[in-house]
Amino acid sequence: MPHVSRRLDLLLVPESPTHEIPATAWQAMVDVGLFADDGTPADAEGLPSFARARLDRAGPTIYGNQQGGFSVRCPVTDEPVVSRLGGALAAWREGGAPTLACVCGEQHALEALRYRPPAAAGMNALVFADVDAYVLDNPARGHLARILGPFRLIPRRVS
Repeated sequence: MPHVSRRLDLLLVPESPTHEIPATAWQAMVDVGLFADDGTPADAEGLPSFARARLDRAGPTIYGNQQGGFSVRCPVTDEPVVSRLGGALAAWREGGAPTLACVCGEQHALEALRYRPPAAAGMNALVFADVDAYVLDNPARGHLARILGPFRLIPRRVS
């Protein structure tokens, strides 16, 4: 039986799944003192303790927990739709829109679905690896919002 990991990552995923974090964002985050150029902590106020920061450029994906199960539900009827998620991701990766043909008959944006535990559709994410807490306070939150634009905060237990 697999063991439960104690490692927790904190992911910042752009709210719009098609928004890509610009290449200039890394240097901007270094310049305001969020972390060093190699991603190691720089003792920034408002960030949890972490081992390393990095940009993950996975392309169209769902960022979320990597241990245990998860549920994905229709935002209208609350019916389970996890069985349709793979097809929606495949279509998005082939150039389609980030949407899901739902059991309720509607097309839903992937970011509108109800994920438990929290998850987010995205092209890329800023990852704070091995955090000691699921928090992001000011002034770090303000710097990140200005540099990245609106984002979702996703905790990820790593296997």
